[in-house]
Amino acid sequence: MYLNILFNFTFLISVVSLFQFALKDSDIQLEWTLFRKVLLGILIAGAGVFLMITAIKMDSGFLFDLRYVAFMVSAIYGGPLVSFITGTLMFIFRRFVIDYNNSSDIIILTNIILFIWFNIIASLKWSRFNTFLANSAGMITLTVVGSIILRFWSLEYAKFLFFYLLSNLSAAFVMIYFIDYNYEALVQYKHMKVKYEYDYLTSLYNAQSFETKLKDKLEKAKALEQNLALLMLDLDLFKKVNDTYGHDIGDIVLKEFSQIVTESVRPTDVVARKGGEEFVVILGNCDAETSLRIAERIRVAIEKFVFARSTKPQKITVSIGQAMFPSDASNAKDLVNQSDLALYLAKANGRNRIELYENLKNSRPYVNYTRSGNSTIDKEHAELVKLFSEITSDFIVNTLADSIYDKVCLLKLHFEEHCESEEYQYKKHDVP
Repeated sequence: MYLNILFNFTFLISVVSLFQFALKDSDIQLEWTLFRKVLLGILIAGAGVFLMITAIKMDSGFLFDLRYVAFMVSAIYGGPLVSFITGTLMFIFRRFVIDYNNSSDIIILTNIILFIWFNIIASLKWSRFNTFLANSAGMITLTVVGSIILRFWSLEYAKFLFFYLLSNLSAAFVMIYFIDYNYEALVQYKHMKVKYEYDYLTSLYNAQSFETKLKDKLEKAKALEQNLALLMLDLDLFKKVNDTYGHDIGDIVLKEFSQIVTESVRPTDVVARKGGEEFVVILGNCDAETSLRIAERIRVAIEKFVFARSTKPQKITVSIGQAMFPSDASNAKDLVNQSDLALYLAKANGRNRIELYENLKNSRPYVNYTRSGNSTIDKEHAELVKLFSEITSDFIVNTLADSIYDKVCLLKLHFEEHCESEEYQYKKHDVP
């Protein structure tokens, strides 16, 4: 007998655990939709019906089940609508499907009153503990009064009733604790998932998620024989914003920039923060012409927008590099590298512009520059120009993408160091 009771309680625990597993990747909503409430009421009613079907016959001849645990859970967590659906379906099944020959009018009336009581308490929106106490008080009162009216005064029945109420109420209390515990675990899981997949500052996909999304998008593009565009975006002279106004203003700029980019692309496109002030957009099922229109829409929107308007208004521009699948690259790594090369070309050609990877083929292998008159700055300019010329020359003679990418990374490092050196020289020697 006790093993059967344990089985019924374990069934309830399993239902809650399976429900949590089903919701682990869904949005957690405090306000449920009408459809979800109806579905929840039906599911809990199904659990209650199962508990009635598996009712245990005690040694005294009385039938024992945990149906009220399911009913109480629906009232406490689902509210009046869920409670009404659960109670109605359980009552209909109990009255018309399961024929307990000893179901008198008093028992039916007791169940109806208890059903009404649970729904009234559910509509009051009390705390879970107070709702549990009120439902428990109603259940104890009605079952005792019904038993007195039916003249169930034997010591054997009194023992059964005490065990029945104690078991149902104890199981309901444990279920409430277990559901709350599982809900907190589900919330923590969602928080950890968000932290793992999304950038903490902009709420865009982070670099790790970007790699996964790009791989998935490329596989889909290959399977459907579609084009895919990759846009690499970098805020121009963003370091000056951080150095001049601080990282708090810089963070505001990055957040607002992220919002503008997200609003400028299509709902199916993927926007991610690759790191620092560098962002990336994956345009699935997109030809070169369409991707250029989207990139230009982003560039113009950024150019017109006043960032951090309420604190330290900033005008920012963005440079964008574009690479296409399958015409420019056949895999994710090359696509990223080549969009990076196009981005660096946009930077080298004056910033606030869009460059295609294809345009690198038309780049001059050597670049001229104007001397400043400062030997340190001119020397660094010469080194940068030499390295850039090597990169464009390597591209023209079809050097491996990895080799070009390594030189581009070196160019970026030297360029960042040069910017710091140049600012120092400006301040020290008042270079024009």
